[in-house]
Amino acid sequence: MSFPLHRNSSHPISPPMGHHGQVEVLSTMPPITSQSDYTVLELRGANSDILVHCSLRPSQGFIALNARPADPHGWDYSKEIRIPFHEHFAEGENARLTIKDLGDKYLITFGCGQGTYYNKLGSQASQAATSIRYHADQANSVFSDAVFVEAHRQ
Repeated sequence: MSFPLHRNSSHPISPPMGHHGQVEVLSTMPPITSQSDYTVLELRGANSDILVHCSLRPSQGFIALNARPADPHGWDYSKEIRIPFHEHFAEGENARLTIKDLGDKYLITFGCGQGTYYNKLGSQASQAATSIRYHADQANSVFSDAVFVEAHRQ
């Protein structure tokens, strides 16, 4: 399944992407690292659980990975992983993000980086991703205003 995804919107993934599935997000331009911060891509489950939250924060120098159930209690920051932003995107290349579902964890690759494993929350281990969300709350997103998404069940 392939589709465009515009900034500040969500799109269903159908059929849902579960174990051995992959989502690839492609920007039409290199990442914008100046005048941009807090660009988010999320995979969500059927009951609005956030299965994986990727927050790109170039001005702070990191990418934050996290997850949370749909309850209103907020983030469990002990589950957050931070990785260096500038080690994961090649200068001059269009930005790319790939999320592979490995069953008990995700392998998340940003452009030229080797990838980072993010363990699923226990309550979400068997959930499939039913939608993807792209959000940037300032004038300049790290990615293009519209990105191209490819979702595969393998």
